[in-house]
Amino acid sequence: MAISQDFAQKLSEGSGGNYFSLANDKDFAVVRLMYETIEQIGEDIYAVHTTDDGKFECKRKNFTDPISVCPLCQSGNKPKAVVYLRLYLVDTKEAKVWEKSYQWYKQTLLPALEEVLNENPNAKICNIPIKIVRNGAKGDMKTIYNLFNKTPDNVGLAELGEPASIPLKEYDANAPIDDGTASNSSNNANSDNDNDLFRGM
Repeated sequence: MAISQDFAQKLSEGSGGNYFSLANDKDFAVVRLMYETIEQIGEDIYAVHTTDDGKFECKRKNFTDPISVCPLCQSGNKPKAVVYLRLYLVDTKEAKVWEKSYQWYKQTLLPALEEVLNENPNAKICNIPIKIVRNGAKGDMKTIYNLFNKTPDNVGLAELGEPASIPLKEYDANAPIDDGTASNSSNNANSDNDNDLFRGM
């Protein structure tokens, strides 16, 4: 059974104040990724189960781990690979988390970062201001996000403060298992569509 667009939008906006979102068409924000290296971003890639009770980190860490390791996997709830990008919002000086699919990370963000870093070998990822622009009305499942990179500067992690925490729960194996059938079909918070574009300014 398909879920309503309103429900899908609510799921995409996350459940806590740590999530980054742009609600309306043409909304934008200038952000910095709170990392120095691409390897550090890799530490924020998770296998995530979505249920009606929230989002939980999968207890399986490798493809070869047996399903029996994770009660949610055993229940038939399939995890999705998710990247929780720790952002610093330049205008409001807030730390937020942007949840994106692993596919979008590999196909869009990673090549874009590698291009900028190849052109600026001494730059760190946090040195790069990035403008994010939403293209799509609220609730539009075809929304895309255009990313515009700017010239790297010398702003370092120490100047950005503490990053936001990853909003994942620890699953209680003794609690009743919720297979999350209703909500598992919409698993990418703050990403209506993964056809994002990265364009240099």
